Amino acid sequence: RMFVESGEVFALQVEGDSMINAGILDGDYVMIRRQNTVEEGEIAAVIINGEGTLKRWKTSSAHDRKIVSLLPANERFDPIEISQDDAKDVLVIGKYVGLVRGNLRAL
Repeated sequence: RMFVESGEVFALQVEGDSMINAGILDGDYVMIRRQNTVEEGEIAAVIINGEGTLKRWKTSSAHDRKIVSLLPANERFDPIEISQDDAKDVLVIGKYVGLVRGNLRAL
């Protein structure tokens, strides 16, 4: 309950440094509130073609097509762009709500 007042929350351990400028470091545990949508600009836990990632969510339109961009917080990484046609390959599993650095132990 430390991270949210309601809903299911779970932890994922971060691998990599694509979100370092958001203060999310390799080895950190991010707290994710399970939900299947996120708002513009929020950090989302997403599965794309079976692989998980944590990125900032941004939507736009081009030529009457919706495009979702998953934005890293590290200039060394490129955004992941997903067209409306490929949206079926994207699953939002939750919204980033907090972080634990160091050892995470269940009580």
